[in-house]
Amino acid sequence: MEACERPQRLQRQHPEGRSPPLLAQQRHKQELELRGLGCHLLQARVRLVMQRAMREGARQMQQLLEGASV
Repeated sequence: MEACERPQRLQRQHPEGRSPPLLAQQRHKQELELRGLGCHLLQARVRLVMQRAMREGARQMQQLLEGASV
C-alpha cells in the first residue's frame, strides 16, 4: 500500500541526455495513471472487506449477547 501513497516520478532519458519522445512520455503518464487507479481499486476493496468483517463481528456479538441474556 506504500506505493499508493507516494507516486513514483520516473524521469526516463535517452543515453544522449535528451528527454524521450512525446509518445513515450504519454505512455509513461498513462502507466502512472493506471498504477494510481489500481491502488484506488485495491484500497476500495480492502475497505469493503473490512466493513463486511466488522458487520459480521457485530452480528456474532449480538448473537452472543442474546444467548447470554436468555
